[in-house]
Amino acid sequence: MKIEILGSCCSNCEKLQRSTEEVVKEMSVAATVEKVSDMQKIMGYGVMRTPAIVVNGKVKAMGRVPGKDEIKKYIQDEV
Repeated sequence: MKIEILGSCCSNCEKLQRSTEEVVKEMSVAATVEKVSDMQKIMGYGVMRTPAIVVNGKVKAMGRVPGKDEIKKYIQDEV
C-alpha cells in the first residue's frame, strides 16, 4: 500500500505525516508513507489545499488534518 502526504513543510503537513505513520505501525499494515512537496504532483491529484492524504492513488482528505480514526478508515477501505 502506498500512502502519500501532500504538502509543504508546514506544521499541519508534518502532523498528518506523524499521525499516519503511527496508524500504519499500530495497524501493522504493509505500507509506505511518502511525503510529496512537489507542487506539480500535488496539483496532478487535483489538490488545491494542503495537507492532503492519498492512499493508493485516491485522495482521501484535503485542506485539513484528519484524526487517527479517519486515517484508519482510509487504510481499511484500501486493504
